[in-house]
Amino acid sequence: DASDAVTVRATGGPIQVAASKGPIRVEARVAPVTVRDIAGTARVQSDHGPVTAHRIQGDLDIAVETATVEVRDAGAAVAIQNRHGEVVLVGAAGEVRVQAGSGDLLASDLAAATVISGGSGDILVRGFRAALEVNSQEGNLDLAAGMLNGNLDAATASGDIRLGLPDSASFSLRVANRGREPESSVPLEPDRSAGASWWIGSAGTGEPVITLAADSGDIEIHTTEGGPAPAAGGRGEPGGGGSRP
Repeated sequence: DASDAVTVRATGGPIQVAASKGPIRVEARVAPVTVRDIAGTARVQSDHGPVTAHRIQGDLDIAVETATVEVRDAGAAVAIQNRHGEVVLVGAAGEVRVQAGSGDLLASDLAAATVISGGSGDILVRGFRAALEVNSQEGNLDLAAGMLNGNLDAATASGDIRLGLPDSASFSLRVANRGREPESSVPLEPDRSAGASWWIGSAGTGEPVITLAADSGDIEIHTTEGGPAPAAGGRGEPGGGGSRP
């Protein structure tokens, strides 16, 4: 335990820091690192070895080369860089920024604006409640909103996109799927002003804006059953596109 600033530098491990007011700084070569119950900020840099961070109340910054990263119950902003390895993030009260190379990413219960970029690996995000931006070079995107309080932008160069929306949500949709009609419980129609690849639709007030793009893959959009039927339309002229239940 500690009450002030803690700095740990080690080539081996394991390394554990707990119950500190912080700030905490850990620099490791080949070691598992655990930090938990930190009242202040925490920064972890590691070459190899899993990193676990639970209940960090200040800003959290993690940078690893090859490792799994697990973060739970973060009380402020979170920044994660992981070149090779899985990332799990459950619960973040502040803004989130994740840069992942190869490896799957799972995130849930995100209260503030979030930006995620991935190289190769699937990305699953559940329960986001603010603006979300997700970009992947190669991987499927599986997204489910807790509520829509900001714009959503999601794109993958190679992979499918699946999006779940609250049944009572308001939004406008712009979807690019390389000329293929997306599978959607929200009525969509071609956006003739943007070309054959784009489809549009809306519900309620038409805000916030959701933009989805898949260069090589399918797009599926669904809402929870039992909600009001969303209105078709948006920009462009009505035309030959239909909806799929």
